[in-house]
Amino acid sequence: MRPDSYGIKPELLGDTLRFTLDQPHNVVVQINDDIFDCLHLFARATEKKKPRPDDPNVLYYGPGVHTTADGYLNVPSGKTVYL
Repeated sequence: MRPDSYGIKPELLGDTLRFTLDQPHNVVVQINDDIFDCLHLFARATEKKKPRPDDPNVLYYGPGVHTTADGYLNVPSGKTVYL
């Protein structure tokens, strides 16, 4: 579901969209009504056992701001992105 269906009001700061979840939700972030290039967030409850940052099957992003050289993150098949 989109954030607005949960009553979430996102904040737009330049090219950054920010919102807070107060409980686990599955959220679809859709920009400019583009239904094909959406960000799907599956925000589950906090895990008791986190993956290791050096696990070769995990793209691990700890606390902080993360960027890529070209602005895109390509996730290969079989990899897990951990935020």
